[in-house]
Amino acid sequence: MANAELIAAIRSELRAAADPVRAGGAQAYLKSEMSSLGVRVPAVRRHRLRGLLQAHRPEMAAVLRRWSTDGDFWIRRASITAQLGAKSATDTALLGDVIEANLADREFFIRKAIGWALRDFSATDPDWVRGFVERHRAGLSPLSIAEALRKLPR
Repeated sequence: MANAELIAAIRSELRAAADPVRAGGAQAYLKSEMSSLGVRVPAVRRHRLRGLLQAHRPEMAAVLRRWSTDGDFWIRRASITAQLGAKSATDTALLGDVIEANLADREFFIRKAIGWALRDFSATDPDWVRGFVERHRAGLSPLSIAEALRKLPR
C-alpha cells in the first residue's frame, strides 16, 4: 500500500469512528487549538501500525522511516509509536532511526512519544534503552529522558 493510500485509509477509519461529544472534551483536556476527533482508544488501537510492521516488515519499515521526517508531526509521532507493545519483536534499528530523525523537534507530542516509546521498550531491553539515552542525551529533551528512564532502577 502506498504511503498516501495508507494515511488516507487510516484517516478515513478514524473519521468514521469520530465522536463529536468526546472531541470537545479531548480538545479541552489537551489544552490545544488543534481539533480532535474524539475517537476512543480501543478504536484507535484496531489500526495499530505494529501489526502491519510485523506482517510486512521491509515495506512498513521503509514507510515508517519516511514518516519520521514528514511535515505533519502527527505522522512523525506515529512513526515513533508504531512499535509500542512489540516487546522482543521491536526493530531497534528502526526505533533508533525514527527517534533520531526527531531529536531536534520541540513539539510536546513528539518529545512525549519519544519518551513513551523508549519507556515501553525498557521493559524488554533496559540496557538498550539506557545506552540509547546516554548516546543521545545531548539531543533528547528532559521530558523524553524522564519518560524513557521512569521505570528503570536508578
